[in-house]
Amino acid sequence: MKISSRLALCAAFSCAMATGCDDDSGASEEESGGHEDDDGHDHDHDHDHDHNHDNELITTVTLTFTSREGAVVSASFSDPDGDGGASGMTDPIVLAPETTYDVALTLTNDLEDEDVTEEIAAEAEEHYVFFYGPNVMGPASMGDGLVIHEFADVETDYADNEVGEDLPVGLASVVTTGAAGEGELSVLVRHLPPLNDDPQKRAEMVDAFARGEEIAGSNDVDVRFELTVE
Repeated sequence: MKISSRLALCAAFSCAMATGCDDDSGASEEESGGHEDDDGHDHDHDHDHDHNHDNELITTVTLTFTSREGAVVSASFSDPDGDGGASGMTDPIVLAPETTYDVALTLTNDLEDEDVTEEIAAEAEEHYVFFYGPNVMGPASMGDGLVIHEFADVETDYADNEVGEDLPVGLASVVTTGAAGEGELSVLVRHLPPLNDDPQKRAEMVDAFARGEEIAGSNDVDVRFELTVE
């Protein structure tokens, strides 16, 4: 009887431990730091183990589209209280069909009145901006071509190229629309500080991202905009 009681107690303890592990593994995507978009990309995995390089705090993301004819369209994502508070708000993007736009990306930290665009420009070799989504065709995306994205800058536009190739950054881009339609456009700012003194930013990671593969670094911000071409 004593042996049976002891076995029953051990079984109960093991069950409680298993239940506790199950609870931990069921953490939400926000808690575990990852989510997967409709295009199959898992963009929030943090591969940066060099904790001397913090991610930028960004509360406002603004895209300014200027057509070659001079028409200007602006759309912003705003999250005034930063991470962990209320959800941010995103403006829709409405563009004309069959039109080419020069696109400027502006990033700010309104909590500290900080122009994050300048920081990213100064650290151009540590950042990549990707335009992507199921309706975006470009270096980092294999979408249906509602809009076509091209990089329009390189690192030496902002700072000295000290390591490796003079790669694109993405603060300046060109977007060309196709026929009328609706979809979405996402903008991701990837933070790529050196890891163990080796650069993480590499040319091949753009294609890898487009294929849905995991890439180095961590996200400064990842924002999805509703897109209408009309």
